[in-house]
Amino acid sequence: MKIAVRISKFNRRRKWEIFIKQFEFDNETEILDVGFNNVEDSQVDNYLEKVYPYSEKITAWGVDSSELFKAKYPKVNAVIYN
Repeated sequence: MKIAVRISKFNRRRKWEIFIKQFEFDNETEILDVGFNNVEDSQVDNYLEKVYPYSEKITAWGVDSSELFKAKYPKVNAVIYN
Protein backbone atom coordinates (compact mmCIF):
# COMPACT_ATOMS: atom_id res chain seq x y z
CA MET A 1 0.00 0.00 0.00
CA LYS A 2 1.35 3.40 -0.96
CA ILE A 3 2.28 5.77 1.82
CA ALA A 4 -0.28 8.36 0.64
CA VAL A 5 -3.07 5.77 0.85
CA ARG A 6 -1.94 4.68 4.31
CA ILE A 7 -1.94 8.28 5.53
CA SER A 8 -5.33 8.93 3.97
CA LYS A 9 -6.76 5.77 5.53
CA PHE A 10 -5.44 6.81 8.96
CA ASN A 11 -6.88 10.33 8.60
CA ARG A 12 -10.27 9.18 7.37
CA ARG A 13 -10.57 6.60 10.15
CA ARG A 14 -9.61 9.29 12.69
CA LYS A 15 -12.22 11.69 11.31
CA TRP A 16 -14.84 8.93 11.40
CA GLU A 17 -14.03 8.21 15.05
CA ILE A 18 -14.35 11.91 15.89
CA PHE A 19 -17.66 12.04 14.03
CA ILE A 20 -19.21 9.11 15.89
CA LYS A 21 -18.05 10.52 19.24
CA GLN A 22 -19.47 13.99 18.54
CA PHE A 23 -22.80 13.06 16.95
CA GLU A 24 -25.36 10.55 17.98
CA PHE A 25 -26.96 8.90 15.00
CA ASP A 26 -29.42 6.13 14.33
CA ASN A 27 -31.28 4.68 11.36
CA GLU A 28 -33.16 7.99 10.92
CA THR A 29 -30.08 10.24 10.75
CA GLU A 30 -29.49 11.64 7.27
CA ILE A 31 -26.01 12.77 6.25
CA LEU A 32 -24.45 14.53 3.27
CA ASP A 33 -21.21 13.34 1.70
CA VAL A 34 -19.76 16.08 -0.50
CA GLY A 35 -17.43 14.67 -3.12
CA PHE A 36 -17.93 11.00 -3.94
CA ASN A 37 -15.68 9.19 -6.43
CA ASN A 38 -17.34 7.36 -9.29
CA VAL A 39 -14.19 5.29 -9.81
CA GLU A 40 -12.48 4.10 -6.64
CA ASP A 41 -8.74 4.36 -7.12
CA SER A 42 -7.95 3.26 -3.57
CA GLN A 43 -9.57 1.50 -0.65
CA VAL A 44 -10.19 4.81 1.10
CA ASP A 45 -12.28 6.35 -1.67
CA ASN A 46 -15.95 6.71 -0.66
CA TYR A 47 -14.96 5.90 2.90
CA LEU A 48 -18.21 7.16 4.39
CA GLU A 49 -20.29 4.87 2.20
CA LYS A 50 -18.21 1.95 3.42
CA VAL A 51 -18.50 2.68 7.15
CA TYR A 52 -21.83 4.44 7.71
CA PRO A 53 -24.28 1.70 8.74
CA TYR A 54 -27.37 3.36 7.21
CA SER A 55 -26.35 3.87 3.59
CA GLU A 56 -29.93 4.59 2.53
CA LYS A 57 -29.67 7.78 4.62
CA ILE A 58 -26.63 9.12 2.73
CA THR A 59 -26.92 11.74 0.02
CA ALA A 60 -23.62 11.84 -1.87
CA TRP A 61 -22.73 14.80 -4.08
CA GLY A 62 -20.28 14.47 -6.94
CA VAL A 63 -19.18 16.37 -10.03
CA ASP A 64 -18.60 13.42 -12.37
CA SER A 65 -20.81 10.62 -13.59
CA SER A 66 -22.28 8.27 -11.01
CA GLU A 67 -22.98 4.98 -12.82
CA LEU A 68 -20.22 2.97 -11.13
CA PHE A 69 -20.87 4.60 -7.77
CA LYS A 70 -24.60 3.82 -7.97
CA ALA A 71 -23.86 0.21 -8.94
CA LYS A 72 -21.58 -0.25 -5.93
CA TYR A 73 -23.72 1.74 -3.47
CA PRO A 74 -27.31 1.33 -4.71
CA LYS A 75 -28.93 2.54 -1.48
CA VAL A 76 -27.07 5.87 -1.50
CA ASN A 77 -28.77 8.84 -3.15
CA ALA A 78 -26.11 10.08 -5.60
CA VAL A 79 -26.51 13.63 -6.89
CA ILE A 80 -24.42 15.32 -9.57
CA TYR A 81 -23.74 19.05 -9.13
CA ASN A 82 -21.60 21.65 -10.86
